[in-house]
Amino acid sequence: MSDVKFGLIEDDLFIFKNYPIVSYKKYLHDFVKQPAVKYCPGLTDYYASLYIMPMWFDLEIYFDEQDRILVECNDYHRQRSIGWHAGEWANTREHFGKQFWKDILKLSSPWAFKAPKGDAIMIRALDYHYDNHFVPISGIQYDVEPVITSPILIRQDLGNFRISAGDPLLILEIVDPSKKISVVKDDKELMEHTKYFMDMRKSTIPKAENSPRLDDQSSQGMTQLYNKLKGK
Repeated sequence: MSDVKFGLIEDDLFIFKNYPIVSYKKYLHDFVKQPAVKYCPGLTDYYASLYIMPMWFDLEIYFDEQDRILVECNDYHRQRSIGWHAGEWANTREHFGKQFWKDILKLSSPWAFKAPKGDAIMIRALDYHYDNHFVPISGIQYDVEPVITSPILIRQDLGNFRISAGDPLLILEIVDPSKKISVVKDDKELMEHTKYFMDMRKSTIPKAENSPRLDDQSSQGMTQLYNKLKGK
């Protein structure tokens, strides 16, 4: 087995067809769609390697004048999908500020996964959504617990809000946590590898016969050079 498999815990064809886990590219932020940004390989490669788990039911959150939180959703999901980590356990406001609700919302998704040995999924918040009413807490999950769950911070200061079915909820990334880094000094392999790239920046590389040359100083030149060296 080489792929990570995602499937529904219960046979729900409506969720499977309408709110599946999909490539992050389906939810490109408008910032990334700008003409001057969308060709950046660091962003295009980033989105291509990640996935989104969308919300699978409508959820409304209200705060009343007695500093209570009210949850509106289908009764099935109220019982099956929603749980809480109490503020006394999480100390949310002590660590993140009084703008957050004191308890942590815990969403149990309808999705389970099976990964190759050693692989895991990293779960984290959406990029560029700095004014979101909710913030999934980052974490890693191995398939020894196959049901995907997510603890979520709620911004009380932003007021009442709604998460609709189909809205992007969180990012999923396939990772191998066993891989480590080495911080090295005077490493020959690394020095030669870096020198090759720096030398390429000083030159022009023909893409093909009779085609314009690449130049990292020209408009999008670094992007073209990067993709050329990467083999695109």
